[in-house]
Amino acid sequence: MNNGITHNDRYLKELDAQFFKVDERSLDDFMDFITKFSKLIAFYDANNNLDGDASQILENDITVLLLQISSLDIEHIDGKFELLLQDFKEKHIDVKKDVFASARIWLKAMKAKQQSEEKLIGFLLELHQQIENWNLKTVTDVDFNYEIRKLIETKFSKTLARLIAFDKLLIAKGLIEPRKRIINYLRKPEWQAEEYSYPVDFFSEEKEKYFDSITSEELHDLFHNIQYSLSPIIKSANRYSQKYLSDGNTRPHVALFITFIEMYKHAQYDINQFTQRHLDYFYNEILKFNRQPENADNVFLTFTVQDSVEVCKIPENARLLAGQDSEGNDLIYHLDNELIVSKASIDYRRAIVNEIKAVSAAENNFEYVNLNNNVNKTDYAENKEVSDFFMGISLVSSFLKLSEGDRTVKIALELQRYSFDKFLTLFETEVKNNIDLNVPTIDEFAAQLFSFSYSTTEDGEQSWYTVPENKITTKFQKNSDGNPINRLTIIVEISTLAPPIDSCISDRFPEAKAKNLPVCHLLINNRKLIFYNYFKVLVIEKIHLATGVNGIRDLIIQNDYGLVDASSPFEPFTATPAIGSTLYIGHETIFSQHLDKLELVFDWHDIPIDANGFPEYYEGYSSVESNEVFKASLSFLKNRKWYPENNKQLISLFQDGEVDPDNGTVAVSSTTVVDTIDLKDINFHFSGPPVLNLEDSYSRICKNGFLKLEFAFPQPAFGHKEYLNIIKREAGSIKKGGQMQIPNAPWTPTLRGLSINYTSSIIIDIQNQDPLNKAYIYHVHPFGEKIISEPIGREINLLPQYPLGTELILGIRNFNIHELLSIFFQINEFSSDIEEEKPEVHWTYLNQDEWLPIKYEQLVGDSTNDLSNSGIIVFDFASFDKDYFNAKSLFENRSYTPNIFWLKCKSLHGEEFVHNIRLIELHAASATYKNNGNAKDHLEKPMPANSIKRFIDDIADIKAISQPFESVNGKPEESQLAFQTRVSERLNHKNRAITLWDYEHIILQHFPMLHKAICLNHLNSELKPEPGSVLIVVLPKITAQDRLAKVMEPRTTASQLQLVKETLIEKCSPFAKIEVVNPRYEQVQVRCDVKFAEGLNERFYLQKMNEDLKAFLNPWDSVEDSSVEFNNKIFAMHVVYFLDTRPYVDYVTNLALFHIVNQGIYNIETASENNTVLEPTTDISIFVSAEEHIIKVVGAQVEIKAIGAMMIGKDFSAEHFVEKRTFKGIESDQIEISHQVDPDNEIIQNDTKFVFSFKNFFSE
Repeated sequence: MNNGITHNDRYLKELDAQFFKVDERSLDDFMDFITKFSKLIAFYDANNNLDGDASQILENDITVLLLQISSLDIEHIDGKFELLLQDFKEKHIDVKKDVFASARIWLKAMKAKQQSEEKLIGFLLELHQQIENWNLKTVTDVDFNYEIRKLIETKFSKTLARLIAFDKLLIAKGLIEPRKRIINYLRKPEWQAEEYSYPVDFFSEEKEKYFDSITSEELHDLFHNIQYSLSPIIKSANRYSQKYLSDGNTRPHVALFITFIEMYKHAQYDINQFTQRHLDYFYNEILKFNRQPENADNVFLTFTVQDSVEVCKIPENARLLAGQDSEGNDLIYHLDNELIVSKASIDYRRAIVNEIKAVSAAENNFEYVNLNNNVNKTDYAENKEVSDFFMGISLVSSFLKLSEGDRTVKIALELQRYSFDKFLTLFETEVKNNIDLNVPTIDEFAAQLFSFSYSTTEDGEQSWYTVPENKITTKFQKNSDGNPINRLTIIVEISTLAPPIDSCISDRFPEAKAKNLPVCHLLINNRKLIFYNYFKVLVIEKIHLATGVNGIRDLIIQNDYGLVDASSPFEPFTATPAIGSTLYIGHETIFSQHLDKLELVFDWHDIPIDANGFPEYYEGYSSVESNEVFKASLSFLKNRKWYPENNKQLISLFQDGEVDPDNGTVAVSSTTVVDTIDLKDINFHFSGPPVLNLEDSYSRICKNGFLKLEFAFPQPAFGHKEYLNIIKREAGSIKKGGQMQIPNAPWTPTLRGLSINYTSSIIIDIQNQDPLNKAYIYHVHPFGEKIISEPIGREINLLPQYPLGTELILGIRNFNIHELLSIFFQINEFSSDIEEEKPEVHWTYLNQDEWLPIKYEQLVGDSTNDLSNSGIIVFDFASFDKDYFNAKSLFENRSYTPNIFWLKCKSLHGEEFVHNIRLIELHAASATYKNNGNAKDHLEKPMPANSIKRFIDDIADIKAISQPFESVNGKPEESQLAFQTRVSERLNHKNRAITLWDYEHIILQHFPMLHKAICLNHLNSELKPEPGSVLIVVLPKITAQDRLAKVMEPRTTASQLQLVKETLIEKCSPFAKIEVVNPRYEQVQVRCDVKFAEGLNERFYLQKMNEDLKAFLNPWDSVEDSSVEFNNKIFAMHVVYFLDTRPYVDYVTNLALFHIVNQGIYNIETASENNTVLEPTTDISIFVSAEEHIIKVVGAQVEIKAIGAMMIGKDFSAEHFVEKRTFKGIESDQIEISHQVDPDNEIIQNDTKFVFSFKNFFSE
């Protein structure tokens, strides 16, 4: 497969002027030449007899000797040895080949092989002899000679001893003939070494056929040991020779020669410019090509005014200082446009993301992303906060004001039939049979859809109480056939211990605050947000509210004597009850509602305990025949009249208790539950706002809100008057001689407590509400609430409506519409996931809770290309003053924070749109570099962030200048090599894209921001064969900031891809179909158990191990311009070895490599095999690390399977596992429970990760 090219691959070494030199000789070469040449110059004495040669005046000079040693060519020596070794191997082959020839021929071949072997050994001995010669001749330089002797003692003496031992071994085996070797220096102290001995079986009979190969390997190993030890001598010789030359300790004739060579270098340099002069003449003079000029870089800046300044104008071309260049000259940038800086600031940077997740067409990703916390950070994509929030619907109604007791609230939402049918269709087609979602029934789909919270007060402050999730039931009602109907029911159980549902005093709900109404929220549960796009289609037509309350005790209780304190036992009908004694019961809200059922619960105090109840206790009294004989009439106050006026309903004040099983007697119960009240009989129908306060009492001016119990039967009541008559009667019987029977004293009814139970219901017809009992309905948005029940006539959806895509929302404080609004957006262009098309955006602004489109003329500048690259967007809202609305209304909003100017940017793209935003800031401008004779290297690299901090001409009103990112678009003047490369390529492809070579080189020439380009012919973007198709895969360069931001999958933006395509279309055949794409990224996730070294902080090293794994698996994570290979492989054994060699790791065990493609596990069956090899699924795929690896810390008791305990061929085999395409969603395969750290006690604990995390939005 074609692996493409990078910029480094474009440069031809043949174009380099240094590639071919006419004269390549150096000083060392000349010195070596003159030394050899001097031996040819003979000296004669006075008698004309030969008397030495000229070499004597050079060889004894220490400077010349050092230069000779430093000029030693290791590569030449290596080449000479390899030739001798190759000759030996060839002679060995000849011997084997001639084994069946005549004896004479075979003996000749053997003789040649022995001679070759002799030459090898002799060559190695000569090297040692040369080293001894250096040792002898450098005694005058003590330091250098000491280094040589040390190397002889530690290195060369050992290699010589080994070489002599091997020579003797060969002779003993008869492989070479014995001969006397003269090594005079062996007795010198520095050459003394322990005698080397080879193993007995080194040349055993079993190895006979391998003798020659063993010899070859042994001599090769000896040579490399010698070669390795020669390098430090050569380096030291060069260092000492330079010292002699610089110190002036060189002899005159040597110095004169060296001076001549240094002068010759000028002529040498000139003649070596042959290649360059030829290219210059041909490219410049003949072809008339010129170098491309430099391109000034740009930088984005933001400004802040002084605290005491309201507005400051920065003029165009204002000069800014960016430090100094490499030559000490000031670097000056000029502001491109005039800028007005004010007190305006972006206080809110938020985004709402609604997208279909790739893993399942039925699952959605709905997020509220808070960018505000990252205002001082460099990368929103890395540091963005997925905020906790609630979204749903709020009900405001007096009907929901339930202050106490065990409360049940039933909310039945009657849904529009069309919307419900649409919802059912979506459920049946996209959700029901989706195994990844696991919601096979609509009951499970709707279960726990909502949370329920309500307004209450605490210490006079607004607070919100959330009902426990297990107390909420959500379901669709069903017909007789068991099919769901268009009514969604939410049943909420609120315990007595929960706070009251109280009036809302928050300014967020002005209608509730003005009318003392409670607010209740139905908020979509965080786990159900993935189904948001299904539930949002439902439209509400009516709301059926039903409440049931048991145990209301906070009542207004009043008898004929006045208000009574119900906190202690009291006498409801006074101390002397009689016919007509009255008990008034009032409540703030109960008697202003439409009640379906009303119960009174009397808890009697000190009731008679006689076995047969009241008949036994009142023995001797008249008219007490049962426990239920005492009755009271019931009436209801309405419009200052008691209803009914006649034929009032009677209720029993007491009830029978339990029957005694022994004697059948029935005592009176201490508790009476009056559940037989007929509300129709007492004309009880009323609805409206609350009519009483708890401190009110009944009087004749009261209109409503009271229930009256009037004692009605029996006539003697409880016998208080009759008791006196009985006493008189019994006293008279004594006078007549009878026996006096004194009855029990009359019992005065005393209540320990009085409570009310009731149920109530209403129907809220959204399009036709009752004015007396009007309800208000709000949608709860992540930013606030918006009333939707007004104006009447609009459809009310179950949930706020957000289309697919992203809404980026900016809240700007202190904005003056008469000023231009310039906003800087830093976009992470090359990590963009948006590659199908340019992210088209639409801007709107908020005016009195309505989002209105920004007009074309109000968007006066956009250098971001619709937020596809970094730049500045400039708005002009001055025309608002002339519009039909008052500009003040821009800041009057209820659904969002008031006194803030709100901007919204809509994009069809989802989460990746937000991920690519690094920074959003106001008061931004661009500045351009002006070359004032500066160093040429300034534009070779982007100017670092924070280089510009002040003006050259000070502007006092500006407090601070911020340059958050490095400069862009800078390019130095074309270098000689780049110029020659460009022209060479131009001559090759002739500005026409025909071959693969042409496509790749044209792309990298025109787009220097790309790192690599690959051209694949006859292949479309789906990687299917298609004649005429040309698939281009491009990989962007990774900058230092990208590495800092930990970009995992760098991508080229859609606009850049389109630009590459357009460039190629101009230069290719009209019949070629060009497609330009990003690489496909496939993730590698490691799961393993690790034991850290003793005493290390597990929390810290878990994170470090995860980061180290990411750096190891990502091809660009650590080294700039690192080679990125397509279709590369990942070996499990390499990963284990990498981890096991980390200094903080004791051992690694139970490793698994998961190959993740499109969020599905590709190798689920082979992931845990120790010889797993991961291969990309396509030719344009690149392996990258997963964001998080699954690492489990274990104790020493775990079975060790670390690489230290494994062996290649046993635990690790060299077999290749073929991955099977077994896609299983991550959601349906639990790989491992991730380890998280409790921030409070720093204990590692298991924790599952959810897509969404939420907090109580109403806790503020």
